[in-house]
Amino acid sequence: AHLSPNLPVRRPAQLLLELAEELRAYSESERVDTYFEEFQLRVQAVHEDLSRGPVGGDPVANLESESFAEILRAFADLLRLLDRPVLFILDTCEELSKLPAVGGRIPAIDATFAILERLHDAGPQLRVVFAGRRLLARSGHGWTQGEEGGQGAAIPEEKPYLRLHQIRGFDRVEAVRYLE
Repeated sequence: AHLSPNLPVRRPAQLLLELAEELRAYSESERVDTYFEEFQLRVQAVHEDLSRGPVGGDPVANLESESFAEILRAFADLLRLLDRPVLFILDTCEELSKLPAVGGRIPAIDATFAILERLHDAGPQLRVVFAGRRLLARSGHGWTQGEEGGQGAAIPEEKPYLRLHQIRGFDRVEAVRYLE
């Protein structure tokens, strides 16, 4: 599914709803379907609650509301209902890092990490792969951004759990060998 890079900041519960909808497709459990329908109603209520709040100030402040905390717990419960490890592959690095910086940071990156860190803390077996050509932090587990990074101070300084795996394209010989 295509997810807007603005969702983590502007509509964080919508991000979780979109991910939940993707997960629902991999479950044949009526219990998951029922829970998902309840989850949709809760997301709608959170967005109504957030829309009543003041605009401005900290762009990721809406992640601190109790109603959003409830949605995070509900999403974690949904992950547990699936009763198997979950892997999200998010091909959003370019989109997230291209958004404008506010106060020396990129709110969408901060919000994305905050949401995923809280989900991980909630206990389900969740792994996330960020795909793309741009870094979302300046350092992580066993790596540091080189001088060529050029993204400056807008991305987080360090995410110690973040591993970097460079995957390069096939050269001609490798491609031919693969296709044979």
